[in-house]
Amino acid sequence: MSFDFTDNGQLPRFDSLADMALENTNFRTTLWSGVNLQVTLMTIPVGTEMGLETHAGIDQLYQIVQGEARAQVGKMEDNLEEHTVKAGDSVLVPASMWHNIINEGSEDVKMITVYGAIEHKPGTVHETLQDDLDDPNEH
Repeated sequence: MSFDFTDNGQLPRFDSLADMALENTNFRTTLWSGVNLQVTLMTIPVGTEMGLETHAGIDQLYQIVQGEARAQVGKMEDNLEEHTVKAGDSVLVPASMWHNIINEGSEDVKMITVYGAIEHKPGTVHETLQDDLDDPNEH
């Protein structure tokens, strides 16, 4: 199957996010940016991680579609609660909390990420974590 991964702004979409997440090969693909909500698709390769981060004032949801990972969430960067998550599991991250997804499994982790406010510039695509780290519009 082939999908259009273009962030078409505030127009409605009718797609299977789970199927799109499975097809996504980028670290991050910003799929849809509304006024108060943003959806991205992420791929975390085996042996890598999303990167420990926090988003001031933005709630977040991770829906794991494929793979198994260690999810970390906490109020302080050095005091994180950890859980193993797998396909079908969700991770809810309250605003301003530290969080990370670490792929320690045997296949890429594919997930849907929903932000409770716009976090990334609409249309942002990062092929790799390094692209994210090098993006002047991030962090």
